Amino acid sequence: MKKFKNFLYSALSFALMTAMVSCGESIDNPGTEPDPEVPNTGTSFILECTKGAKAELEFDKTADWQLSNANVWLSVSPLSGVAGKTNVTATALEANEELVEREGTVAVRCNNVNTTYFVIQRPTLGLYLPKARVSAKAQAGQVVIPVEGNVEMEVASSESWLTFDKVNYGEPATLKDGTTKSLYKVSQILMNVESYDGEVSREAIVTLTTEAGEYTVTVRQNPVSGVDYSAEFFRHSIGLRFTATWCGYCPMMGEAFSNAHSNYSDRFIPISLHASSSQGGLAFTGTSTLESYYKVSGYPSGYINDIAEVENYAVATTTNIIQGLIDEATESYPAKTAIAATSTLSGNVLELNVQVAAKEGRSDYKLVALVLEDGIVYPQQSGGSNYVHNYVARQSLTDIKGDVFEVDDESIYETSFDVELSTKIKDINNAYLVLFVKYDGEPTQKGVANAVYGKYGTIIDNAVVLPLDGSVDFKYEE
Repeated sequence: MKKFKNFLYSALSFALMTAMVSCGESIDNPGTEPDPEVPNTGTSFILECTKGAKAELEFDKTADWQLSNANVWLSVSPLSGVAGKTNVTATALEANEELVEREGTVAVRCNNVNTTYFVIQRPTLGLYLPKARVSAKAQAGQVVIPVEGNVEMEVASSESWLTFDKVNYGEPATLKDGTTKSLYKVSQILMNVESYDGEVSREAIVTLTTEAGEYTVTVRQNPVSGVDYSAEFFRHSIGLRFTATWCGYCPMMGEAFSNAHSNYSDRFIPISLHASSSQGGLAFTGTSTLESYYKVSGYPSGYINDIAEVENYAVATTTNIIQGLIDEATESYPAKTAIAATSTLSGNVLELNVQVAAKEGRSDYKLVALVLEDGIVYPQQSGGSNYVHNYVARQSLTDIKGDVFEVDDESIYETSFDVELSTKIKDINNAYLVLFVKYDGEPTQKGVANAVYGKYGTIIDNAVVLPLDGSVDFKYEE
């Protein structure tokens, strides 16, 4: 494995300097409080990162002095002295386990003048990788690996299709003493990616070797997504259910949505939108906006494809209405669009790349991207204390009513998201993504009995489900 050595961080020498600091002349008016002054360069205490590390300065005072120290991680001795030379020692009471310097100040009062001295504890050596996994498109180009830290490194790739290019260095910050540069930098590693015409994704491991150990990043290159505009796009349907934990009638509609999903698992994607008054952390911030949009008058309320409302009949009846609307959408509202997407999860950071292929060019398409979660156990009125809440909307990556985009006939719209997942998600292993596209319009077919057809201004055209770390390609009707 060929290695490309790159110095990410310059070695910064902290020379512990002996400073001769004088109080100066006595003040004629001892009642006046002068402004604090900053000592000259070389008067900072600089300690190693370990517990018990020490640094020393020599004070040369012309009068008695007192030192105050409010840093809980630091002891300083002595805290007072008389005129003349005195060695003052700062001792770290804790190790600095962070990758950035720990900073503090101590104040010395002499002849009624307050002077500030700075204390810097070096960081623990190492790197921080905001993303342990990054994704690359099938086309040749570059992929960026963000990296932060304070050590030199060697960069190597496990695969020949991914090679090291360079590092774009970040500028180190100046510490509070005004002269010392931090060792910590925020930088970007640039890797060159060859084009790929495979049908499944491929991966390479990038290894960063440092004196603090080895770090790895996985780079996944996604396959080419080809579009067959002559074929009929596979049609998915979206069901929105407005619900709340206090709603005694909501479990009935919830069961109907679940039944329809079981019977039409390849076509129907249910979404549960909890009211702001729902308990157990189930409330969703976008629900109130959508309540106004659909003019929701009571809970539960269900809406299929922005075409018709489903009322809360007996479970079997509601299930039949939902399934009828799914069939009607498949037959009477053929999809104008298809969605391909790839998601990469690194810790709590989600990277999502989306392609929307459109047969028909329009300027009123809207993309909605939501994070949903299954398997949340929390008491539900009329549902019991161990009620399992599924399809729960947790986070919107777009405007809750959709991000507007324009696309020409038989062309692709591309967009991407790079976000931190919501802390409301209880179990990231039960979370997943739902993407759907809608356009301006009103229903033209009204053939399902007991469905309440409305005019909401939009029609949901198509949708997909994908894992937080996975991909889906364009799908066609057989």
